[in-house]
Amino acid sequence: MLSQDVVLSLLQASITGAGLVLAIYALIIPLSKRLFEHNVVDFLELLKFTGNKLDDFFKGKMDKDSADKAKNYAVKIFQSWSFPTYLRFGVGATFFGYIFTTLASIFWVVDWEKTTMNSLIAPAFTVTTLIFLVVGLISIKDIHKIMRQDFNEMIKSLKESENKT
Repeated sequence: MLSQDVVLSLLQASITGAGLVLAIYALIIPLSKRLFEHNVVDFLELLKFTGNKLDDFFKGKMDKDSADKAKNYAVKIFQSWSFPTYLRFGVGATFFGYIFTTLASIFWVVDWEKTTMNSLIAPAFTVTTLIFLVVGLISIKDIHKIMRQDFNEMIKSLKESENKT
């Protein structure tokens, strides 16, 4: 049986966690245009590289090794073109998990289905926090990717301006 102090601490942590999920989403939204632009650039480069190979693949004129490579390219193209999964499902699941834990903690405090809530609160909070960790790490990776690409573009334009002068 959980103590009231533990449940209240989990309640507070769940509310804080839900706020942090919204903060991550708010951080990614302004960067999403650049993230998608970079994904589209990667997509176009990959499409140029695969070019006729994909036509041969769809027409069945490819050997097994080339067909396997084409399948890998198709997966990469789809991944670079689609909305990031962690923004669709990860953030939603994490936010839902923290809200669920918050409500379960409130129900526990008001003594509604206390034994059921007792068995749900800690596992729900733990799973949600693990999902939040994964979403946070992926967000950091994407932000790092954008910053690195922006830095490389800045260096490239600086070199071009030096060559012009």
